Amino acid sequence: MAIEVMATDKRKSQTDKGGFRGCPPVAKVVFGILLLLAAGMAKADSGFFAILGGQRVGTSVMPFLKIPVGARAEAMGGAYVAIANDPFAVFWNPAGIAQIENRWKGKFTVDPERQPEGVKGPAAGYAPLFRGDRTLGLVRINWLADISYDVVSFIHPLPVGVIGISLANLSMAEMEITTEYRPEGVGEYFSFGDALVGLTYALEMTDNFSWGVTLKYASEELADTRMDNVMIDIGTYYWTGLRDLRIGVALVHFGPNARPEGTFMDVDQNGDSYSRHFTAYAPPTEFRLGGAMTLFAFGPNKLLSAFQLNHPVDNAENLKLGLEYGFKGMLFMRGGYKVNTDEDRWTFGAGVRVPWRGYAVSADYSYTDFGILDQAQRISLGIAF
Repeated sequence: MAIEVMATDKRKSQTDKGGFRGCPPVAKVVFGILLLLAAGMAKADSGFFAILGGQRVGTSVMPFLKIPVGARAEAMGGAYVAIANDPFAVFWNPAGIAQIENRWKGKFTVDPERQPEGVKGPAAGYAPLFRGDRTLGLVRINWLADISYDVVSFIHPLPVGVIGISLANLSMAEMEITTEYRPEGVGEYFSFGDALVGLTYALEMTDNFSWGVTLKYASEELADTRMDNVMIDIGTYYWTGLRDLRIGVALVHFGPNARPEGTFMDVDQNGDSYSRHFTAYAPPTEFRLGGAMTLFAFGPNKLLSAFQLNHPVDNAENLKLGLEYGFKGMLFMRGGYKVNTDEDRWTFGAGVRVPWRGYAVSADYSYTDFGILDQAQRISLGIAF
């Protein structure tokens, strides 16, 4: 999994060594207001959010699409739409894959150790960690109820734009069939699983703005029942020009209603059996809006903050807050908090990124507390070349 490397206007690369020295005051004011609004809504958890859609719970299909992908993203509480710049960006904001090259270089990189423009000498800062703009990411998620979710994503630049391919598979052990009269089991078993294939394209229109779109096919199987659907994700990524403040917006899992194939037997009020089709429901479409910015950067230390507002079609609105502390661009500690979610409230994790034989190799871990539902863990591996 690729790691966030933030950034500075080249004209101010020398003044950035003192944290916010050289940073326009308006940048601090704008992001401070955003964080205050986020904190205010967090305080109003039981009031503001509860009236805005809790009645919609359970009204969508293919809920596996809502499982957060990527250990780094989840460790920051899922506040990732405005950071998404690694192989797993295709699951958060497709426009982010056009920003992979901006992680360690470019107009907006905040790197206090970076060699000032025009100064000769050995590479400094994150230069040893940058190994091209092609990235491969793998993640294993140990989900609730002994469910496993495996994901692979590959990003590659094109002559015009960037392309991404993603594959995901959710699986669990077979379960024995039980009935009202045989609660101990009938000796037969059934399986459940989900699969996803996605193709992403993103284009950096200017130094400040990029957009992206993902076309994806998802399927779900339960015993002999199968359901398929085609959806799209659309996203934008905007560097405001104030320090490294960036805004991300995405609409994900947008598509037609879906229902299982075939029919099933139902009973009417007279007790007569008849065949009927399954009811169709919408996919778990979600609108995401977020921001991210480096709070301080001095010496080898950096602290990145992020927030994200989510508007799902099948639940109440929620807020995600995240922090990432980085040391020398190689070691990371992360934490996050989720507001107005059912059980998963806080997250934490860590990561490492090191150069190795011409590649930049990374490993990340996240832990999510689910209260009475126990916990979920993620391990992500990545390579950039």
